[in-house]
Amino acid sequence: MNRSHQSVLLALLLILLLGGGAVWWFGGTAAPAAAAGVTMDRSALDPSTDLGLPDSEVEAIDRTLAFPDEAPTTVAWPLEVDLTLVQRGSFETLTGVPPVGSGATASLRGNIYGPDGVGVRAIVSFSAGPNKGRVLTCDGSGSYGASDLYGGLGIVDIRTPAGRTAQREVLLREFNETPLTIGFGRPAAIYGTVIDRKGEPLQSASVIIDGREVLTDAEGGFHFPRVASGKVLAIVSKPGYARYREILPVTAGFVITREKLTFTLEAGASLALSIQEAVGDRGPALVYLIPSGGQRVNTVRGQRTFPWHLVNPIEVYPGGTTLVEDLPDGRVDVSLFHSGAVAKPATTAVRLQAGQERAQVLHIEKGQTISGTILKGGIPSSGVKVSLEAPHRTRATTDALGKRFDFLQGMVIGHIPAAHQVVHTDGAGRFVLTTSSVAPAFYLAAETTDGEWFVTRTVQPGAADLELELQPVDVERGSIEFALPGRFQGLPVQVRVQGAPRDEFELAAADTLVVDKLEQGTWRVDLTWNSQFVVKGRSVPVGREPGEVKAELPEGAIHGQNEFERKRTGR
Repeated sequence: MNRSHQSVLLALLLILLLGGGAVWWFGGTAAPAAAAGVTMDRSALDPSTDLGLPDSEVEAIDRTLAFPDEAPTTVAWPLEVDLTLVQRGSFETLTGVPPVGSGATASLRGNIYGPDGVGVRAIVSFSAGPNKGRVLTCDGSGSYGASDLYGGLGIVDIRTPAGRTAQREVLLREFNETPLTIGFGRPAAIYGTVIDRKGEPLQSASVIIDGREVLTDAEGGFHFPRVASGKVLAIVSKPGYARYREILPVTAGFVITREKLTFTLEAGASLALSIQEAVGDRGPALVYLIPSGGQRVNTVRGQRTFPWHLVNPIEVYPGGTTLVEDLPDGRVDVSLFHSGAVAKPATTAVRLQAGQERAQVLHIEKGQTISGTILKGGIPSSGVKVSLEAPHRTRATTDALGKRFDFLQGMVIGHIPAAHQVVHTDGAGRFVLTTSSVAPAFYLAAETTDGEWFVTRTVQPGAADLELELQPVDVERGSIEFALPGRFQGLPVQVRVQGAPRDEFELAAADTLVVDKLEQGTWRVDLTWNSQFVVKGRSVPVGREPGEVKAELPEGAIHGQNEFERKRTGR
């Protein structure tokens, strides 16, 4: 056999062994570029060379040669990157004072699925409770989450792009994660009736189930044709009656018939609240009603039955009166908060009686304040939003109400002004905020309505005649760069910033992992792969210069997995 024949046979053999990648090697044409970031020893092209590589790595190299544009990987599980902001860079800290947002350590995580069982880019928003106003968004797989939430009982509303809705009550605990997944496939149907204490049907009563409202018919009946399964929030009301609240367990695809679900409303009580003295800010005082005993309880489910979040807080102007109707029978504690003033006494006990109106006069006097002027270019600036925040909002709320720390786990209520209050500067750029003994120091922030000017200060109770000069907002965001040595193939990556997921992607072997759009400050970094910690609780400063993290990946995150393991994960 001559040399040319030997070359042809060798070429055919390599084509069989290596696929089409051998054609360009022997054909004399320029080799196509390898997959981005993949480097290898060219001796790997010689089938007679044993590099001692694991089969999974050899497979990755073969796939890279055969499909150079697909950046293939045999790594089955993503590297999970969790970043949590520990200290905001915009606030200075005082010795012995926790950083701003110290109480925001609870987590919520889950998925939202459409009728076809596929994840959707839904919106999950808090409509009541300590996190009211917070909005979470789902990624392309329907996954959402947050790890910087305040503990306590709250209400979330879920809305999909197709307009499907759900409403749930969630209990968050500090340093714990709460799961909440909603699926709109196999909805349940709910029928029911609303009656009064005598058993008579109530027409035109409002029934809200899972965030949607219907009115009862002449027989007191109502119907919800499609309700997502789970623990569903129901609220029933009608003028003249105390509102009613219940959590209903709903099974997927199940029908709750009318004879199995009856809501009974009882006569409501009324409370006329007035403030005699005109002290402090010209705006309204905020009054909170806290049940202290004697209220109705659902004996079957062991639940409180009045939705207090629909009442609190109540606005009452000094010198004026506010009437609150449709309250439940029983005792309540009345707490009042007003800028520039304090209530005397701090709490007033009131007995409410069904079908009756009770009048209660509240008293206030001048209180300890923090005051000052907001300047812009040396000139007093009006209409600037000024907020004062306790280092630990939840603890400040319960301390001010004289309640145990777990109080917010049994009642939906937002943080009270003693923990977080907001005012706006007057025409002379002045502001006045009330402080109490709930914290040794507070964090003060001022911001213009357009969000382009900002100033912060750490202050102590009683600080007066402060002058704060607004500065242009530093829009520059920070980043963290991750050095992951040893990689030769793509790596799936899932990033969560403050618990919020970003879309999963594949990091090419030659690329550096960079997580950007981070607030400047100190971040906690946790890296896991296949439930193994790669980096745990590392503090990384992020400023104008990127933060840096070097991590040694497990062998499996470098060399990948075999075909069976990949199929098991669906990759």
